[in-house]
Formats: sequence, structure tokens, C-alpha cells
Amino acid sequence: MLAVGHSVTIAVLGLQQTRPPSIRFVCLVAAPEGIQYFHKQHPEVPIYTAAVNTG
Repeated sequence: MLAVGHSVTIAVLGLQQTRPPSIRFVCLVAAPEGIQYFHKQHPEVPIYTAAVNTG
């Protein structure tokens, strides 16, 4: 789950140190706040999610 986005942001920073050709984030559920925070930190990483929790 992508809740507030802090954990995945730190994980992407670690992955970027290995210089992969691309990074994609896949989750089952994402909160709008987490999507916004994560894209502010890593706009180059797409998010693939099954559902956005709106309430």
C-alpha cells in the first residue's frame, strides 16, 4: 500500500544508487496523499495501482 509515501521515497533513493535503467512502483492500494507526495519527490517514477482509496 502507498499510504503517505515516505517509505517508498526512501526505497527509490536506494534503488537509484544502483543506476537501474528504469524504476516502476506497483501497489494494490494507494492513498491520494501518498501519490501526491511520491510524485513530488520522484516525478520520473510511474505508479501502477489497482485502486485509489478515496475515503
